[in-house]
Amino acid sequence: MDIQELKIFLKVAQLKNFTQASKELGYSQSNVSVRVQQLEQEIGGPLFNRIGRSVSLTQYGEALVPYARKMIELSSEMENLLKSEESLVGTVKVGMCESLFAKIKEEAFLNFHKRFPRVKLEFVVDATANLRARIEKDSLDIACLIDDPLDDMSWQILYSKESTAVIIAGADHPLSKLQEERKLVPSDLSGYNYVLMEEDAPYMLQFNHIMAINHVSLEHFMKLQNADSACRMAESGSFVSLLPHYTVSDSVESGTIKILELDEVNIPQEIQIILHKDKIITPQVKGLAEELQKQLEKI
Repeated sequence: MDIQELKIFLKVAQLKNFTQASKELGYSQSNVSVRVQQLEQEIGGPLFNRIGRSVSLTQYGEALVPYARKMIELSSEMENLLKSEESLVGTVKVGMCESLFAKIKEEAFLNFHKRFPRVKLEFVVDATANLRARIEKDSLDIACLIDDPLDDMSWQILYSKESTAVIIAGADHPLSKLQEERKLVPSDLSGYNYVLMEEDAPYMLQFNHIMAINHVSLEHFMKLQNADSACRMAESGSFVSLLPHYTVSDSVESGTIKILELDEVNIPQEIQIILHKDKIITPQVKGLAEELQKQLEKI
């Protein structure tokens, strides 16, 4: 069984389109079709349903996907068996959400460079929803993000760590003072100015839903993409914000920020390192994930 045939099969399975797969692979469409037919003959059954212009995996195709991915990974490992990490080349395209990129220490990238000095890193810092879309389009090799827990049937999840999003205000903010007197309820959150992150952030979607079902409307003074800036504005005492806990933990410890605790507001999130479900895990990608994980464990 030819490894290149398996790579072609996975690309067609990912894109569900022979024409698009041939363009991305740099082959003619007829060559891609022939290679898939050869693989089907070896397997002994059809791998794709071809109905009009629609292409979908058959049961044989769905069953082959994990084996094809594993065989390609093993082939890559065999090719690199006698190669040191120092001799490997290539480029890893990595995406990170802004709040995690700000928390990851340079040590992660310096250690990766020591291990893989000939491998280049290309970074994209973007919102979680955009990073997921880039992974789905195969324009990123790997992404590190904060999100709702993702389905491991749809993604390869190399690492996950529980986190949460918290409502914060400055130590002298009226809500912080009120919390010292009694338990806060959702209606207490009305009437204040908020500095919030992009609306399509998963934790923002949860928060807005909770506010809606409790009939609470919020005054948005500013929307930002930088968690550190939002935290500093909350520290000023004039604003309330909602941020991942890891972005405000230092300020909470120093006493400049208070977490506003409401029984009705519980927003669990997970820090995750993900790949497309059909992505081959190369030694370079695996090495980067290992170095990122070491730093994520510290936050």
